[in-house]
Amino acid sequence: MDFKLTIENMEDNVSKTRREKLQNNKSGKATYIKEHYRTIFNQNLPVDPSILDNLVQCPINVNIGKVLSIQEVRITIQKIKNNKAPG
Repeated sequence: MDFKLTIENMEDNVSKTRREKLQNNKSGKATYIKEHYRTIFNQNLPVDPSILDNLVQCPINVNIGKVLSIQEVRITIQKIKNNKAPG
C-alpha cells in the first residue's frame, strides 16, 4: 500500500512540475489547456445503443409551433418587472 501511495505521489509531483512549466508562458498555457481538453474529450468509451430503448418518451407538446395571440403577448409583457431583463 505504501508503494502505491508513493507512485501516486510521484505521478502527482511530475504532473504538477510539468503543469507549472507549461503555465509559465502564454503558448505553454495554450498547450496545457489544449492537452487537458484533448484528454477529457478524446476518450474512446464503449457506447451501448440499447440504453436509448430504456428512455421514457415524454408527451409531445403540439402547442410549440402555435402563433401567439396579441392578448398572450400583452399578458406576458405586463408580467415583466420594470427595469429587469426577462429570464
